[in-house]
Amino acid sequence: MARIQVIDTPKHIGEEVIVKGWIRARRDHGKLIFIDLRDGSGLLQIVFNQKVSQKAYDAATELKNEYVVSITGKVNKRPENLINPKLKTGTVEVEATGLEVLSQAETPPFDMGGDVLNVELPTLLDNRSLTLRHPKIASIFAVQAALVEGFRNAAEKLGAIEIVVPTIVASSTKEEQNFFLLITTTKKHFFHKAHSSINKCWYRFLKEFGQSLMHIGQSLQLQQGILPKQHKWIWN
Repeated sequence: MARIQVIDTPKHIGEEVIVKGWIRARRDHGKLIFIDLRDGSGLLQIVFNQKVSQKAYDAATELKNEYVVSITGKVNKRPENLINPKLKTGTVEVEATGLEVLSQAETPPFDMGGDVLNVELPTLLDNRSLTLRHPKIASIFAVQAALVEGFRNAAEKLGAIEIVVPTIVASSTKEEQNFFLLITTTKKHFFHKAHSSINKCWYRFLKEFGQSLMHIGQSLQLQQGILPKQHKWIWN
């Protein structure tokens, strides 16, 4: 039996499937346990029923948020009054017959099961590996990807070619911009001072040969005092 993505479960009603992902939330209703399973494609409701599999039910009582699990079960169509229109998989649920915990996780320092992340910016960035998993944050990257794709397509239609420029250079073109200094404790990696390249203007000489260029890069931001840990990461 091959694993399928959460988003594809409505295509497999009545079939036995394997789904894998992170536990976003768990709800205990006595003889039934519900969990919201998250993978890269979306969310899916899983039901653990004592009458279906006592072993899987007992294992589900130990599950916590952000555990990584593999679940075997049957895809069932939900009753009309229990359909969740907010989910692409809201018309189905998986009745679990088997459960395997692939990786345990510590309890997150904030609620990952809500629709929004109600945390301060330092907390959000200090726990970035967790907050990036939240659908609200992940949707930002989907918008970003669409914007970049649109810009790239428009530039290509104008005959521009995309260039990739270095992010680490010996010095910036402007002395006053040499403030992102990369410090190393050994000469194994850098034999000279190295800076993060901020100004890409030295590549404009290519335009003198009649070639239009485009570059999609990242901007660097330093907020001293507000985000002390992130400030330290940048400079170390």
